[in-house]
Amino acid sequence: ITNQTALLLDADIILEKEAVSRLLAFHHAGGYVFSSCLIFPYDGDDQAHPLSQQIVCNNRLYRQSVIQTVKNLYGCSNFPGGLQMVHFEAYKRLLKDGFLEDLTATYSLLKSGGRVAILPEVLAYEVERKTIAGQFLQRVRWTIGAIQHIPDQMATARTRTRLIEKLLINSYHVMW
Repeated sequence: ITNQTALLLDADIILEKEAVSRLLAFHHAGGYVFSSCLIFPYDGDDQAHPLSQQIVCNNRLYRQSVIQTVKNLYGCSNFPGGLQMVHFEAYKRLLKDGFLEDLTATYSLLKSGGRVAILPEVLAYEVERKTIAGQFLQRVRWTIGAIQHIPDQMATARTRTRLIEKLLINSYHVMW
């Protein structure tokens, strides 16, 4: 990448028409190194959505939006999995062997005093797993990752002096 700013986007994310320009304006106006927006579930395919998707997936993304908005007020938002605007050189320094997991990046960044700024607008939509089996396997993968990151999470929370920040850093798993 030769550009200073890069957009990282998961394959299961659908963007609003003006998402990139609005997020870029937010990113540059605030002088942010890392930024994102709120992500809601994608419901625009005019198909019936299974009850499991409505209960499990949609509920998670709405909770995530509320928690991310509060975390943003205290400078301890996490990297959302699907959409990130980054200053590429700063992002490159976070990579581990050329890769980066959302939790690893979040805790590394928060420990060093950095932050992910969240534009409190929904500009992106996540296409959810359609089956219970798909949702189950996704949650198993996330649970394993969460368990692996507990030491990092606790160490990151200890870097903060305010109780609210410690609680918000430890609230990441409540989102899903």
